[in-house]
Amino acid sequence: MQLELNNLKNVIIGFDPAASTVRVFRLNGTDVNSAVVNDVIVDKALFDRGEYGEALKTAINHYKKNIADIQSAFIVLPDNLIASDYVELPKMNKKKIFESLQAEILKLYSNSVNLTTLNVQVDDPKDENALFFVTLVNTTYVNDVSTGLAKVSVQPRAFTYSAACSLNSLLDRRSDLKNKDFVFADVRTKSTILTVCSGNVIRAYLDLPFGANVLRSDMLYPENALIDNMEAEDIVHGAISKASGGKIRARDPIPVFDDPALTVDEREKLRLDYFASLIPAELKTSADGLEELDILYSNFGILEKNIDLFVQSNCGKGNIPSCSTVVINMPEEFHFLRDFIGENPKKIPYDFLDNRFKNKAYVGNLDLFGALLIKKFNSEQVI
Repeated sequence: MQLELNNLKNVIIGFDPAASTVRVFRLNGTDVNSAVVNDVIVDKALFDRGEYGEALKTAINHYKKNIADIQSAFIVLPDNLIASDYVELPKMNKKKIFESLQAEILKLYSNSVNLTTLNVQVDDPKDENALFFVTLVNTTYVNDVSTGLAKVSVQPRAFTYSAACSLNSLLDRRSDLKNKDFVFADVRTKSTILTVCSGNVIRAYLDLPFGANVLRSDMLYPENALIDNMEAEDIVHGAISKASGGKIRARDPIPVFDDPALTVDEREKLRLDYFASLIPAELKTSADGLEELDILYSNFGILEKNIDLFVQSNCGKGNIPSCSTVVINMPEEFHFLRDFIGENPKKIPYDFLDNRFKNKAYVGNLDLFGALLIKKFNSEQVI
C-alpha cells in the first residue's frame, strides 16, 4: 500500500478543524478514480489555539512514519483562517486603480501589514465604479504552516483555501454552471462548505460545523448540539440570573462525554440527550414514534434550514448577486433526498450533484481536488 501511495505523485494537504483532522489526499495526475484520502486525527486543542503548523507537523510525522512518504504538496487552508470583504473605488486606469486599492486596504485594516490580500475585480463593465472582492489571510498562519512543513521536510507547491477550491472542482465538473450565479453546498463528513459563485468567481462563503455525520436515521440531532452558541447563551443566562437576584441560578458547565467504557455511539447519544434537555418542551422534537426515515428527514431539515438561511442572508444582498439555484454535493447514499426536496417546493431549487459510481475519496474532498485547478479557476485566490 505504501508503494502504491508513493506512486500517486499529486499530494494535497488540508485541514478540517470541525473533525480535528489533517487530510492527505493523493491521486495520479487529475485522475479522480485514483484518489485516496487519509485522515489523521490530531489534538483538537491545537486547532482551538490556532496552532496549525504544529497540527500539520504532528499529522505528517504520523503519516510519513506509518502510511507513505510526502516530498511536496499543495496546501489548502481552512476557511476559518480566511476573511473577505468588498471594496468599491472609482474607475481609473489599471495601474492607478490597484494603487488606490492597496491604499484603501491600508486604511481599512489596521493590521494590513500582517495580511496577505487577494483581489479580484467583480463589477459589471457598465458600472460607474469598480468593485473588488478582497480575500485576506493573516501571514502569521501561512508562516506557521510553512514552518510545520519544513520540520517534516515537505515542500509547499502553493497555498490556497477550502471554499475557493471546492468551487473549482464543481466548475471543472459542471461546465453548464460556468458564468451562472448559484450557491454550492459541499457536504463533507463533518462540515459543509457554502459558497456563492458569480461569473466563475467565489463571492461569499461560510462553513457549517456539521455535514453528512448528522444524516443518521437512529439519532435525532437537536440543532443546539450542532452550532456552538453556548458562550453567548451563557452570557445571556448569567445576565438573567444576576437580574433575578439569584432566583435563577447560573447554568452548570457542559458535561464531558468521554467515558472510555462507552462506545462512540453511546457517548454521542448522551451528548445529544443533554442538549435536547436544554430545549423547552414546547419547542422540542421527539423521536418517539418516528420511523427511521422520518428521523433522517428531520436531521436533513437542519442542514436544509441552514443552507436556506445562508441564501436568504447573502444572495441579492449588498454586493452579492442573486442566485438561481443551490447545487448540493453529498455522498451517493443520500442522493434519494432529492425526492424528499421535490415534495416540498422551495423558493430556490436544489440541484443534487450526481455522485453515482464516483470515487468516494473524491466526492468527500472536492476542496482538496480543487487545489489542482487553481490555474484554471479562481486563480486570484492563491496565497
